[in-house]
Amino acid sequence: MTRDAYISDAFRKYLASELPGFSDLDTNAQTRFSFMISQSVSRFRQHSQMSGWASFSYVELAENFGREKFNQLNSKLKVFEVLDDWSKIESRTKPYKLTASVEALRSAFYANPPIAPTKLLSGNGEVRHKSPKNALTAKRVTDAGTEATRVGWGSTSVRSKVPVNVVELRKLELEILHKIANSDCGEKSGATLDLVNAGFVLDAIRAVLHHANNTVAPGCVIHKYSQSNSGRMYGQGVNLQFVNRHVRYAALDGMWDYDIENCHYSILQQMARSAGFHCPIIDDYLNRKAIIRNELAVNLGLTVGQVKQVLLAIVYGAAFSEDLRSAIPKSVRSVHAAKALYENEFFKSLAADVTKARMVVLKKHKPFRGGLRNACGLVMRTAGKEARHKLAHLLQGVESLALEAAHNICADKILLLQHDGFTATTPNLDLVAIEAAIFDVTGYRLKLSVSGPLKASANAALFHTS
Repeated sequence: MTRDAYISDAFRKYLASELPGFSDLDTNAQTRFSFMISQSVSRFRQHSQMSGWASFSYVELAENFGREKFNQLNSKLKVFEVLDDWSKIESRTKPYKLTASVEALRSAFYANPPIAPTKLLSGNGEVRHKSPKNALTAKRVTDAGTEATRVGWGSTSVRSKVPVNVVELRKLELEILHKIANSDCGEKSGATLDLVNAGFVLDAIRAVLHHANNTVAPGCVIHKYSQSNSGRMYGQGVNLQFVNRHVRYAALDGMWDYDIENCHYSILQQMARSAGFHCPIIDDYLNRKAIIRNELAVNLGLTVGQVKQVLLAIVYGAAFSEDLRSAIPKSVRSVHAAKALYENEFFKSLAADVTKARMVVLKKHKPFRGGLRNACGLVMRTAGKEARHKLAHLLQGVESLALEAAHNICADKILLLQHDGFTATTPNLDLVAIEAAIFDVTGYRLKLSVSGPLKASANAALFHTS
């Protein structure tokens, strides 16, 4: 929620001076429009069906501006183009895109942000004077879109000030600009430079650099996380949880990533076993994951990163679709590549095993009074929900409990929360103790792995080489 955000006052003032009519708005509306404009180009805001367009829910707009007020103001200021194409059944919002004039202003500002540190504003426009003691918002968003008290995460505070490496971020920015200027494909011989992706990466770098140059916590990006109805913690505003991986690597250069190995497959496997179903193909995948991923990548002409994405997508019920906007074709960037995946014997067998496991798990976890309760104790209304939504709610409940248990063990060493892991300042955390704590809390045996030290690669950022 933007009231919990830390928004750039420098950007707000810039818009007030350059965008006709913007200065006539009250500070509250100026601040919230500033937030939307800066966030609209972020990858995590991208619309599920319309490439190049952003997604904002009507609930969010109503809470931020008041019922219908956003439409009135936007019509006057001409900030966003809006398409009246939405679907409640498909959980698809209207598509939003900055008008050409506003996009030009945004690009110009972030390409050359002010040298002086910016003040940071709350969602109602008040100047922030200190960072929060706890990065977690007190409220969570329910399945109905309303607010309720956060569940769990009360033992230790989550770090809000995340220091970033300005030198490495600048270095990555210059490398990308060089590649764009010279159409340099680097290690990816014969590859085509993806200018759209390059734009996302540059926008992320510049947003992080600008927000780290602030008066509240100089050199740090202040993080706020909001709990979803499944228990997951989602970074709000400018944050390192959702940026391109190599932007995060540059910002946290030299730090270490800890991941729950094959988190969702491991949880699904154990859920199915507890319901009396053994998953032979899932078992095989978990036992030979590196070999299988590499084989699929080589045989199908994909990157290992793309293979990881599609394997995760089938856990969440992705259809064998030939629509380029759907999860699997979108991940592999080709309908032809997606069709080759669908015809691969192992991929088909794994998807079938996942479907059987999902049916068994959902049969055991039956809704009560129209709601499905997960391991966090959070309830999802099941009316209108598909099996994939229900399973995701159950998996993410365990995932959230596991992350909380890990955080409670080593909070002072954790810089950034992710969904199935975290970034820490050391490679020497006690994995045995953390895994034992996760088992004590969740009842699931989950393994952690550590990788690093983190180091950005411009080639990998632009060409998806990993």
